Amino acid sequence: MAARTTLVEAEQIVEAGAIAPDAVQLPGVYVDRVVRADPADKRVERRTVRPAAQED
Repeated sequence: MAARTTLVEAEQIVEAGAIAPDAVQLPGVYVDRVVRADPADKRVERRTVRPAAQED
């Protein structure tokens, strides 16, 4: 299924050409809107790790 509009949420916006082409995951030709993300608002991305296994 395809979308009519593609949004990119970016924590940091840089000038064109500042990122190596190999580091781009979604080509700009597919992006319709860019929204600046608030780094303090990380409701979705939370790192969770299980406790380390204790050796006997």
